[in-house]
Amino acid sequence: PIKSSAASDVYKRQMVLQDYHKLQLMDDQTVFVVVADGVGSEPRADEGAEIACTSAAAYFDTHISDVKKDPRTFMKHSFKAAKDAIAAAARSAGIDARQMNTTLHAAWMTEKGVWWGHAGDGGIFLMDDSGTLEMPTEPMTAENGEYVIPLLAGEAWWQFGFSEGHYQSVLLCTDGIYGRITNPVSYTHLTLPTT
Repeated sequence: PIKSSAASDVYKRQMVLQDYHKLQLMDDQTVFVVVADGVGSEPRADEGAEIACTSAAAYFDTHISDVKKDPRTFMKHSFKAAKDAIAAAARSAGIDARQMNTTLHAAWMTEKGVWWGHAGDGGIFLMDDSGTLEMPTEPMTAENGEYVIPLLAGEAWWQFGFSEGHYQSVLLCTDGIYGRITNPVSYTHLTLPTT
């Protein structure tokens, strides 16, 4: 059985929740999960996060038979579908697409391992059966380390990969959670749920 949970932390200064997630059960053995965090400085980033998640998951679900033949390419195509859907929504609303900018982190969990995609300043954690924690991604920020490089920055910035093995836990997180986990003080107290 697959167990999942999601949580968001809305800071007092932020009125609108800009996080969104979607978990899609693909068949008896695979799961596609995606998490997005709207860029905090943008007025409609919450909408962008929702559009990115739903579009990426819908693309993956629609093309699942092809995905199995070439997962990396279809993970990339799911990110492009998310980017294109945001652009279309912005055109329809008569606004600049950057007003809906967001990060996007995705994972397709299979028996052989986890295919993942990453755009933004959050990250992905994988825990194997021995309890070893892997971090296949790094936050994507500008040289000053302060500004996120989000989904709409384009394909040149997106990262994709495959982590082979059996993982008992997969955690996709936004920058706030990623920062708390990777902080050496809080890292010693990290406990990920197991399945």
